[in-house]
Amino acid sequence: MKVPEGMAEVEATDEVPTKSIISTGAIALLTIALLAIFAGLGYWYYLVMNTPITDTSTIGTEFDMDDNSMPASTEAEMSNSDEIEAIEADIESTEMDNLDQELSAIDAEMEAAMGAQ
Repeated sequence: MKVPEGMAEVEATDEVPTKSIISTGAIALLTIALLAIFAGLGYWYYLVMNTPITDTSTIGTEFDMDDNSMPASTEAEMSNSDEIEAIEADIESTEMDNLDQELSAIDAEMEAAMGAQ
């Protein structure tokens, strides 16, 4: 191979240039920051999973459990099944004959409670 006459010969060295776009320190800082983020997410997940779940089904109901003034439709025994036939049977067994009277009574109780505050 013929080398052009105006070019100087480059000596081959075993040294690798150490110049890089991102320095080793920056990579270390980014790694530490990423580990801190993952640790924070892990701690947050731990807190969320260990928080006890409260039963909210009775929140806001202000009636005496010994009082038998609940409507007959809620006193009926319902199945715990999630099958369609069981749900349809529960719906059909629900009494809705006095629904207007019960809603009127609920409205009156709410108005009385709002007036008392």
